Amino acid sequence: MKWVYFLRHAKSSWEQPELDDIDRPLNPRGEEAAQLMAQLFKRRELPLDHIICSPAERCQQTALHFCQALNRPAGDIEISYRLYEAELPQLYQRLRELPNQINKVLVVGHNTSATNWVNAFKPTPIDNQPTAGLSLTIFSINDWQLLDRSNGEFAFWDYPKLYKKKYRELDLDLQPPLEEKEF
Repeated sequence: MKWVYFLRHAKSSWEQPELDDIDRPLNPRGEEAAQLMAQLFKRRELPLDHIICSPAERCQQTALHFCQALNRPAGDIEISYRLYEAELPQLYQRLRELPNQINKVLVVGHNTSATNWVNAFKPTPIDNQPTAGLSLTIFSINDWQLLDRSNGEFAFWDYPKLYKKKYRELDLDLQPPLEEKEF
């Protein structure tokens, strides 16, 4: 089995309009949301072998929150320029290049890639993957070369606003997200 977590970067800042898109950092709300989702990932004890991240600053900052929560070095983040503005065929191709000793990968990317990824596997489509939204798709394969839409099964979709009553305190004694199923 191969697992793909797809995480849309957290909310970015527009305070410096002179910055190129790739250089925009997270805003304070984005920092909190990235931290929340990373802590939830850790609390659920979800397994993870590898992190692939877009080169965009906001994606790297989001991925760093996961490294910090999971006690992983920042050097564990593999930067992939192909994830910046990638469409589904490019995502599939990048994942097919993973070595087979990696079974569970976190992809940190952008919208519309994130929404398209969720809609490729979720039985009921979504309009938009929220910032810091996380999904899991489980593929019934042992070789990344065989990754295809037909062998992936949607497992869950989660995002910070599901927890908005406790969001500010980052209280992690939370119930499972509304759209999670056993896997």
